Amino acid sequence: MRGLYERINPEFRARALQLPARDLFVFNHALRGGCSAMSQQSEKAAERKIGRNKFLKTLKNTVLFLLIPAFALLMVCLHQSASSADVACDCGSCHGSPHGSNWTGCSGCHDSPPQTGTHLIHYGSAPVVTMGYGDTGVSSTDDAYKFGCGNCHPLDFAKHNNGTVDVELYDASAPAGSLKANNPSNAAYVSGPTVSTYPSKINGGRSLSYSNGTCDNIYCHSGYTVTSGPVGNPIVNQFNRPVLDQYGNPTYATYTVTYSRVYKTTPQWGTTGTFTTCTECHEFPLTTSAPSVQAGVGDSHQWIDDYGYGNLHAYNMGYGPISCRTCHYGIVTQANTWSQTSMGVTTYDPVPLASRRLHVNGARDVLFDTVNLAIYAPTSTGTTTYDVTGAAYDPATKSCASVACHQQQTRVTWGTPYRWWLATECNLCHKM
Repeated sequence: MRGLYERINPEFRARALQLPARDLFVFNHALRGGCSAMSQQSEKAAERKIGRNKFLKTLKNTVLFLLIPAFALLMVCLHQSASSADVACDCGSCHGSPHGSNWTGCSGCHDSPPQTGTHLIHYGSAPVVTMGYGDTGVSSTDDAYKFGCGNCHPLDFAKHNNGTVDVELYDASAPAGSLKANNPSNAAYVSGPTVSTYPSKINGGRSLSYSNGTCDNIYCHSGYTVTSGPVGNPIVNQFNRPVLDQYGNPTYATYTVTYSRVYKTTPQWGTTGTFTTCTECHEFPLTTSAPSVQAGVGDSHQWIDDYGYGNLHAYNMGYGPISCRTCHYGIVTQANTWSQTSMGVTTYDPVPLASRRLHVNGARDVLFDTVNLAIYAPTSTGTTTYDVTGAAYDPATKSCASVACHQQQTRVTWGTPYRWWLATECNLCHKM
């Protein structure tokens, strides 16, 4: 067996000598005991042992290879987190770091918003620390307007701190639905004759100069108006009876209605007076008249007909005009007083705004009054009232449903034709 022992692969023998004492004894016994079968079994056992040790060693090295970089990365992250107060942000060169003790915020160089009269009308707040440059959002409260800076100033951050007070009222890239997006392309700020200087809050800092001008063609200081083409009589069938739609309302041949905006020149910048008549920006109420508008189409506030009479909600069939709060509750909550001419043309007296949050927000809010009954003027039979709690308005179709004032007319579309001299249109509510 000596020859067998000597013929063993030197590498295998060297590995065998590294085996534990028990396995090495078995291995040597197999070689020297003269038992060929035992030698083969021992050799295989030793090979398996060596293979297992090699696998464990490889696994150990792999685990160490993965854990060491991961641990190092963790330490780097912890270090960065601990020292984040030293990491400069986009505005850090002027305003310091928002994570550090030198943070001055958006009111570091100038108050944001500036605490001047007209700025405070547009953003009624004490200086704030964070306000996004180019922000076109509206965060008004019941008591104060809060229009984001980007509605009147540039959206492009590169124009910030460029030495010029930029007033930019139109930008084609303004977010859809924002006040700025509602402005036409010719919206502009017209410089005024007086130049004011707004000093920097930083010693030696650059002051800001601007003129007390006005704004032209901007959505916030505008209202809409209506014109129409000819409006035919309701369609009738072969029996001369009106052809009604699914809601029981008359149908018509196609007619045109054109909406356009009427822009008011704003008060001069620096004016601190308050608006008092509700007509500084839009009509109150919007009043259309023949012949530019036929049959009162397009808008149902007040229409002066072909004979010079007032009609629709402002006339209210002679029972006294519908108050603004009945359909716009929350924006206003106080009932209007009013006066009428002998032709039934109504003039409303202004009421105070109850909420700026719902006013100048880019939407026409129709909110029915669920607090007060709709009061018709006293008649010979006493005061008439209606509860509009169950009423609903669909802005997509401009239609009202289940409005008690309309009695048997369960659904009515805003701006639908109305002529008191046509029985089909006049009797819609009572279905006579």
